[in-house]
Amino acid sequence: MTLIFGFSYTLIQAQNPGPPPMPNPDELLKRMEIVLKPKLNASPEQWKGLEKVLRDFITKTDKLRKDNPPPPPKPEVEIQMQKYEAERNLNIQKILNEKQYSEFQKLENQLKPPRPQGPPGNGKPIHDPRPENGEPK
Repeated sequence: MTLIFGFSYTLIQAQNPGPPPMPNPDELLKRMEIVLKPKLNASPEQWKGLEKVLRDFITKTDKLRKDNPPPPPKPEVEIQMQKYEAERNLNIQKILNEKQYSEFQKLENQLKPPRPQGPPGNGKPIHDPRPENGEPK
């Protein structure tokens, strides 16, 4: 669903089938810093701004996930997640230059896991409705 899932999903999925547990916000931010900061060539000042935006996003989405059952998300939850993503992306665009933001979008799309569309374990292929550019529909 977001860059957040990608970091936790890719590191844990190979070891544990089923939905991975979400790392705490500090762990996620550390993982993001390791991957994003060098690839984006973010300055310390930019990273400080990114960290604030990402922490806010993680906190909001974590609460939303905890208050709702596992995938597939209810339509109203999906809409709220898309709003949080759009808000995060807008704030990140204010921090990064165009080239950095474009790289952020590429990294985000590469690291996101597929989004389930039905009950877990139903054996059907997963359709991922995300657009290619990473922006919410």
